[in-house]
Amino acid sequence: MARSKSNTQIVLRPLDLVVLQRLALERRTAPTYATFASELCMTASEVLGRSSGRWPPS
Repeated sequence: MARSKSNTQIVLRPLDLVVLQRLALERRTAPTYATFASELCMTASEVLGRSSGRWPPS
């Protein structure tokens, strides 16, 4: 039996889009995860998980 191809599409959840949009609007130095989370009414770990740790916190 032939093996099916895996799905390579990126899946974005609604909170992923909220974090991404907020990062796109940032004009000054990136805030810490805690500050950023407070602004979005989320926990720091949620923000870290949504950002994949790719943005450098100050």
